[in-house]
Amino acid sequence: MRTILTATLICWAALPAPAAEETRPFTLRLTVAAAGTPGEHVPVSAAIELPEALARARHGVDVRLTGEGADEPVPCQLVVGPDKAARLWWIVPATGKPSSWTAALSPRPQPTKDEKAADEKAKAAPPRAFAVKDAERDHLDVLFAGRPVVRYMYAFDTSTPQRAHETYKVYHHVFDGAGEKLLTKGPGGQYTHHRGVFLGFSRLRAGDGRGDYWHMKNVTQRHQRMLEALAGPVLARHTASVQWADSHRRAVIDEKRTVTVFRQPAPTICLLEFRSELTPAGEDPVTLDGDPEHAGFQFRAHNDLSRGSRKDERGKPLTSRAGYLFPADKVDLKKELNLPWAAMTFVLHGKKYAVQHMNHPDNPPGRYSAYRPYGRFGHFPRATVAAGKTLTLRYRICVDEGQVPSRARMDARRAAFADPPDVAVKPAATD
Repeated sequence: MRTILTATLICWAALPAPAAEETRPFTLRLTVAAAGTPGEHVPVSAAIELPEALARARHGVDVRLTGEGADEPVPCQLVVGPDKAARLWWIVPATGKPSSWTAALSPRPQPTKDEKAADEKAKAAPPRAFAVKDAERDHLDVLFAGRPVVRYMYAFDTSTPQRAHETYKVYHHVFDGAGEKLLTKGPGGQYTHHRGVFLGFSRLRAGDGRGDYWHMKNVTQRHQRMLEALAGPVLARHTASVQWADSHRRAVIDEKRTVTVFRQPAPTICLLEFRSELTPAGEDPVTLDGDPEHAGFQFRAHNDLSRGSRKDERGKPLTSRAGYLFPADKVDLKKELNLPWAAMTFVLHGKKYAVQHMNHPDNPPGRYSAYRPYGRFGHFPRATVAAGKTLTLRYRICVDEGQVPSRARMDARRAAFADPPDVAVKPAATD
C-alpha cells in the first residue's frame, strides 16, 4: 500500500522562531466576515499571493496561524494548485461575527539528521492530521490520525463475471467513528447497484445512444488515473479522471471527480464535499435523465438496514428503518424543487447516525428522494450538456454519530457550503 502524504505544499501549525533578519516571516492579517447564517466549525480559505522566496522554497513553507488575542496556533493548511495559486485553509470555530487571524509564513529549513529521525519515529503515532493511502488499482483511503474515514473504490476488473459486476462503477465508502466498520453499502445485498456514495443516471442519452448508468446495464464508470491526492491537518483531497463508457466501450462522458474531506470535531465523523465535472466525450450533447428513485447523487447506508438482512436468536428478521428530516415539517418531495438539504437517521452496529445531504444552489433544478426505509437517499438533477461544455455538480455529505443535529445546525451547514464567508487578506503592518 502506497502512502501519499501530499501533492502540494502543506502547512502545519508550527513555526520555528526566525534566527536572523533574512528569515523574518511573511505576515498576513486575515479577516473572516460574519456569515449570513451563523455556523460552527466552518471550513474557510483565503487566496494567498506568495512572495518569490516562499514560492521557490525548496523544502516547503511553514505557517503559524493564530486568532485574535490567542497565543496558541490553530491547525491550518497551505495548498498550492497546479496553476501555482495558493490557498490557506483552516476551520473557523464560529461565524456569527467577524474574526481576525494572523498568518506568519516562512521557508521551511532543510531538516537535520535528528529531525529526520524524529519524523520517522512520529510515524509510529500518527499526528492529528489527514493522510492518504493508495492501494493501487483497487482503492484509496483517506485517514485522520491513523483512522480510516473515507475509501474511494476504483478497481476495474473484468477477469470474471463476478469481479466485473463488483467493479463496474466507482464510488466512496464512509467509515464509522472508530474507522473499523463501514456505514455504507458495497456490491450485493438489496439492490446490488447501490454503492455507498455514488452518482448515476438511469436514462442517459448521447446522440442516438441510450445508457442506464444507474443499474449499470452493460455500461461502466471506469477510473482512468489519479490527478491529485493531498493531505494535511485541515483537509484531504483526491481528484480522479473517470470515463463513462457505453456497451461498446466507447467513451460517453469524461468526468473529473474531486472529493474533499474536512477536519471536524465530534460528534461529526465525516464532512465530505463532492464535485463532479461532466464533459461529453463525443460530438453529441449528453442528456442526464431518469427519476428521483433512479438517478442523481446518492448516499446508500449499509445493507444491514435492509429488510431481513439480519436475524435474532429466534431467527426473526431484524430491521432498522431509516428516518428522514427536511428543512420544514411538511415537505412534499414530489413537488419540491431545489430543496437545500435532506437528512437521514438510522441505527447501525448499535449506534445512532445522522447523514445530511446538502444541495448546492448552482446545481441544476432537481428533486430529492428521501423516504426509503433501507437507507438510500439523494438528489436528482436533470440536465443536457452540449458538446465541448462541462456541467459541474456540487454536494456535501455530513455524518454525525450519536445525536441528530438541530434544523438550525443543518441550515447553517448548508449555508456555509452555498455561500462561505468572505476572507479579506492584507499584509501585516511592519515595525
